[in-house]
Amino acid sequence: MQGSRWLLTISAVPAAFFVLFAASARAQDPGMEAAQQANQIAIQQTIMASQQATQQAIQDAQMASQLAQQQSLMAMQNAQNSWTCCNFPAANRPRFSRKGGTFKAAIDVRLADDTPGAVIYYTVDGWTPTSTSTPYTGPIHLTATTVLEAIAVAPHRPPSRVAAEAYIFPASVQATPVAIDLPAMPAGPDHLLLGLDTPVPLLVTAPIDSNTALLGDPVSFTLAEDLKAGDQIVAPKGTPAVGTVIGVNHPLTGGAPGDIVFRIDALLLNGQRIPLSGSETMAGKDGSRKAEAIALIPFFGFSSLLVRGDEAHIVPGTTVTARMAAGTILPLPQGPPDSVN
Repeated sequence: MQGSRWLLTISAVPAAFFVLFAASARAQDPGMEAAQQANQIAIQQTIMASQQATQQAIQDAQMASQLAQQQSLMAMQNAQNSWTCCNFPAANRPRFSRKGGTFKAAIDVRLADDTPGAVIYYTVDGWTPTSTSTPYTGPIHLTATTVLEAIAVAPHRPPSRVAAEAYIFPASVQATPVAIDLPAMPAGPDHLLLGLDTPVPLLVTAPIDSNTALLGDPVSFTLAEDLKAGDQIVAPKGTPAVGTVIGVNHPLTGGAPGDIVFRIDALLLNGQRIPLSGSETMAGKDGSRKAEAIALIPFFGFSSLLVRGDEAHIVPGTTVTARMAAGTILPLPQGPPDSVN
């Protein structure tokens, strides 16, 4: 009988142990959940750190590219101005197949230059062309009012002076600005990873003058149109942006105009700097043709050396297009789009 009680007691131990083990396991469930949550947070932090490291590497590469572009622009501007004072032979001005004027139908304009090895660069947006502008490869098709400007760049010579013509189409209808749709992918619950080279339209907000501007001066802009990712406005029209003056030249004798070169640095959104890339040049009115005409007058030709071009002026409201840097992480706005600042 005593042996039976001992056997019963022994047989009851595993069941009791199982019950205690199950209860202990249930008690540990909250701890396991907390550990899993901590692990998920660590994974998200690792992903964000990797994305930020990638973004920093891209920004460093962007800054190196901008520095190289700045040096190229400054070298070109210095060369363009130096030929006037030192009598270096510059490239010839490009020639246009059609003179400016008023037109009722679309036209094609061809550009040519007889300087050996010359490459022609042009703009149609009001900014002065440089060697970073669009290279000419064929007829330019015009359907709306446009000021076409071009320069020629040849080996071992300073760039040409700017050639320009205005083509007016009275019946043309200017395109209505629309929101810019960002190519983006999720980078966490509250962030987007932006695509490379998305155009970002900006407006200059304060006047800039080559007579008063200094290297390193800030340039202010605002976003011209909403930036959207699908139906979500991530940066509303009017968001501020900043840039920097990277080149200033004053008018020289012989009709050389003054000019300003600036780069676009960043969009300022919700306390974060969203890196942008891009630069533009604006030159004043060229006085070289007037100087050339005076040089042909007997006994007064020397006075052509006193002729100078105009200072460069950039007025508020002037449009400029920047580009979005690749790999930029953009925070999504909190609340409805109308509340975004």
